[in-house]
Amino acid sequence: MTDHVNYVGRVDHPILMDESDQTVMIKGFTGRLAGDVMLFNSFGRHYLDYGITDGSLLLCANGIEPHDGDLVIKMNQGKPAVYIFRLGSTETAEGSMRVLGNADEADYMIVSAFNFYH
Repeated sequence: MTDHVNYVGRVDHPILMDESDQTVMIKGFTGRLAGDVMLFNSFGRHYLDYGITDGSLLLCANGIEPHDGDLVIKMNQGKPAVYIFRLGSTETAEGSMRVLGNADEADYMIVSAFNFYH
């Protein structure tokens, strides 16, 4: 493993990366994820009930089929947007949260959210 990844100017971040095989390790998280894995920064406070707030780091994978109530990412004009997945729903919103009813429209599923405090 290499030294800590300098993410958003912080050198004490608990994310480790082995550049030789593109492995990312997060202290306290174990397991392999199917498909491509991405990290996104979240913006806004619409998903506070899920522990996601402005600046949360979202661990996402595109090889996982979402279930009703899962949070997913849909790319809108090249930018990630968070949605709550509601199988077959034709609604576009649930309170302040965006709703996605078709799993084929989800680009990634949110596996975990990380919040780092100073």
